[in-house]
Amino acid sequence: MSDDKVEVQVSVISSLSDYEESENSESESPPTEVRESSESSSKPENKTPSWFNKLKAPRPLDMARKSKIHANPPPVGKKRSQTTSTGKRNYDPKKVSPSERVREFPGEHLTVSSGKLFCKACQESLVLKKSVLVSHVKSTKHECSKQKLLQNQSSERDIADALAKHDGQTHRKGETLDEESKVYRVKVLMAFMKAGIPLEKLECQELRDLLQENGYRLTDARHMRDLVPFIHQQEQDNLKTELKGRDLSITFNGTSRLGEVLAVVVRFVYNWTIQERLVRLKFLTKNMNGEELARELITVLSIKLSLESHQLLAVMRDRASVNGAALNIVKIMYPNLLDVGCLSHMLNLVGERFKTPTLSLFIAHWIALFSHSYKVKALWKEATGRAMASYSKTCWWSRWELMNQVKVQFAFIEPFLQNNEDIGPATRAKLLEILSHPPSMKVELAAVIDLGEHFVKGTNSLEGDGYLVLSCYEEILKIRNAIRIEHYPNLQAIVRQAFPDNNDLQKQWVAYSIGCLQAGLDYFQNKLGNDSQLPVAAFKAARLFSPFKVNEIQPTAKDVDDLMAFPFLVDEIDHLKAELPAYLALAADVNADVNILEWWKNHSSPGSDSCLPLWSSAVQKVLLVQPSSATAERVFSMLNQSFGEQQQNALEDLVETTIMLQCNKR
Repeated sequence: MSDDKVEVQVSVISSLSDYEESENSESESPPTEVRESSESSSKPENKTPSWFNKLKAPRPLDMARKSKIHANPPPVGKKRSQTTSTGKRNYDPKKVSPSERVREFPGEHLTVSSGKLFCKACQESLVLKKSVLVSHVKSTKHECSKQKLLQNQSSERDIADALAKHDGQTHRKGETLDEESKVYRVKVLMAFMKAGIPLEKLECQELRDLLQENGYRLTDARHMRDLVPFIHQQEQDNLKTELKGRDLSITFNGTSRLGEVLAVVVRFVYNWTIQERLVRLKFLTKNMNGEELARELITVLSIKLSLESHQLLAVMRDRASVNGAALNIVKIMYPNLLDVGCLSHMLNLVGERFKTPTLSLFIAHWIALFSHSYKVKALWKEATGRAMASYSKTCWWSRWELMNQVKVQFAFIEPFLQNNEDIGPATRAKLLEILSHPPSMKVELAAVIDLGEHFVKGTNSLEGDGYLVLSCYEEILKIRNAIRIEHYPNLQAIVRQAFPDNNDLQKQWVAYSIGCLQAGLDYFQNKLGNDSQLPVAAFKAARLFSPFKVNEIQPTAKDVDDLMAFPFLVDEIDHLKAELPAYLALAADVNADVNILEWWKNHSSPGSDSCLPLWSSAVQKVLLVQPSSATAERVFSMLNQSFGEQQQNALEDLVETTIMLQCNKR
């Protein structure tokens, strides 16, 4: 041990000895000698030695901050009124009993619980004052709660009937329980599945005791799991009933999880509301080929859902070749469907085809620097005041967002790397080397930010669940116009700053940067002109179903012929032409902010002078078409959230039923 270390150790020991001696002397002194004020004596005594504050404190994570409590504002003017133990003001008249109030308000679901008046619909205790009760039963909250209670009672009756039939076929353990206990177990299990809570949590005795406070006994997780096939069958039966005779479209996609997972989602219109339902979540050992995928899709559509050939109107999927091969087989049974390759997926692939060698190398090292260390993330946030953007390998738009942050905070990068020598030394050295090169990285970054912004906005706009079929073509036009206009503000600013007095070099670097993007632009133009030609034509024609847009376009009978891009409308074109004058007249004064679904609903009622029966029927079919397969991607997000790595071996019926209950939201 060196002399310096010995001196430091002796110093610390002597300080501790002095500290202990001072404590002992204080403890031995009589209490009468202590002459402190009442204020100082109320404060906690500081027992830390003098050298303690010189020690460097570790920096806590953001999650170490204290939780905020949302408190009620302090009373103004007068004090709060006294309340009872239930939290209600003491309005109870002395000469009226809770039972009398129950008889005075029949049919309002009032009851007596523990000697108090209780509303079963609203699940709250009430005071006995009549004026308060009259206001309560007339409130919107009480009316909604009554409707919900009646629905729950009806649902419980349906569960009991279906469960009795199921037990008669399977004779599972627990079938001899009373009806109310069995229904309660089903409801608890469904609540766990909808919330994504593992069934093993039922083994927690405190949680089990809480759930059993309603008076119904639960069983262990293993036997609760025996109810999963029943819930799964109920969901399948509900889907068949819900989809019977309806026109619909499907979205399907696959992802890797212990092999491959196939998700199939249907889309339909009910009472002028767009609905989506997950109908299949299939787990497989490996990726499927076209024939295997076609067989699975036909099994879902024809066998499980019993769809007729005219009911399936459109299919949305990503652009993998296996999906196209499968649909060629599916079209044999469903010939009128419109095949839509995911436009969001195509726009995402455009960015991946940009050839930016210096920028790509820098961003790869930059991502690696942050992906392996929380320390680097904390240091960056401390230096810049902003956390580094997250990154997804499968989404180019997330890479663009990260590059955009690099552009905005570019001035911080080099000082950050210079001042933190212990953060990934090899990666840090490579990043500094790239920054020392000529302005190739800056101009590549600026060009990608300028042009990529339009593709990122288009991708985000086309991934919703609404009636995007009516606005999709406008998004495509925006991107086409951005390419044609060639406006690169960030790129122009960078080259002017780098070469202020040399126009030739400015032009050369601009030409170089735009050339780096050309492969992506060629891919975009090629896809729109070939693979997506028919869907894009359909999206262009779909604008006729927007009452605001049709007033702007003022279509003729020839324009209505464009609707033949939808295979399921070919036989209706002449009827739509005949009703076009009435449609144009009704749409003459429509504003841009009109609720399109509500407008069509108001003009679909038979017998009305403003009814458009043919166009309103056609628009319900067109609304089934979507420009992307993002719906299936959201299913996979729910799957990852509900079933982590420790639950990857859960059986398919449990996983599929859980995600169905979460997606289908009944």
